[in-house]
Amino acid sequence: MRLDSPKFIFLESVDSTNNYLKQNYQSLKNNTFVRTNFQTEGYGQFDRVWEAEKEANILFSVLYKDLKLNDLNNLKEAIINALLSFLKTLKVAATFVEPNDIYVNNKKILGILIETKIANSNLEYVIIGVGINVNQTKFETKLATSIKLETNESHNINNLYQSLIKEIIEELNYSL
Repeated sequence: MRLDSPKFIFLESVDSTNNYLKQNYQSLKNNTFVRTNFQTEGYGQFDRVWEAEKEANILFSVLYKDLKLNDLNNLKEAIINALLSFLKTLKVAATFVEPNDIYVNNKKILGILIETKIANSNLEYVIIGVGINVNQTKFETKLATSIKLETNESHNINNLYQSLIKEIIEELNYSL
């Protein structure tokens, strides 16, 4: 799998970063990251609502195009490794729980949503959406936590996002 140099798009607000990429994938290049401060219709697997306060969390999706089906597992594993490594740098001991969540002390801190479009035994696209609870401290569910709740520190979302992107790119370059 060959990755183009990344392209970055920031949207102040959007229905969903995954939806944005699905609607625009044909005109966007491989390895395009879309980040937002707020999703009006963020969702997870099985269309579950992803609860996120405005400007309190890292919400992004990345588009990979023209992959082989057997690239998907390596891609997913690389992303998970990068996310776990990123949390570890913040002194947050997390574990991946199949099929798509990362937990700390039996509470969800991060969700991953992978959506694909298959054409002729190849992946026309893979979109990986990630929602990381960073500074949010109140959740409707008691089964959620955030980096702030785990570390007792507020964090700069932009700085964390930049660090995370570096981690993802390094992991992908190493793994793929």
